[in-house]
Amino acid sequence: MLLKVDGIQVKSIPYGESSQILILFTRELGKLAVMAKGVKKSPKSSKGLMQSFSHNHYQISRKRGMGTLCSVDNIETFHELTADLDRVGYGYECLQLIQSVIQDDQAAPILFDACLITLRQLSRESKEQLPAIMNAFKIKLLEEEGLLPNGTNVTYTINSLIQRHLNPKPVIYKL
Repeated sequence: MLLKVDGIQVKSIPYGESSQILILFTRELGKLAVMAKGVKKSPKSSKGLMQSFSHNHYQISRKRGMGTLCSVDNIETFHELTADLDRVGYGYECLQLIQSVIQDDQAAPILFDACLITLRQLSRESKEQLPAIMNAFKIKLLEEEGLLPNGTNVTYTINSLIQRHLNPKPVIYKL
């Protein structure tokens, strides 16, 4: 079956000499893994489409289990996000939370839209706004997962609930 989906690449994992496993977050299917065969040996123009923080249109051949990537068309890249270390840190935190919370093949259109909006804002707004943007995303994430109780101190609740329920792994940056 050929699937056509819009998605954000959350992570890539090297596989063999020339392939990668891409973890995608899509509006229609939630989180899914696809095999991108031969991507390491392909021209540089297609390698740019296989980066985190890229919003692409994917065609995937999927019979059962992991699908195989057939083609990629770029919709939006977030170059401004990758040019600044603070912005990159917040961007990876956003993707890490998505990866920790969303189950495979669990459609989450509201969270997909929230993630896309957050990445856009992280790449365009002033540095002073970055913590507020991430807090807004965390609130939306907790609301959608049913973890945000009503009538509580939101600042305390965000950090404590994320630590208790989502247990995100720390993000390590290579410089």
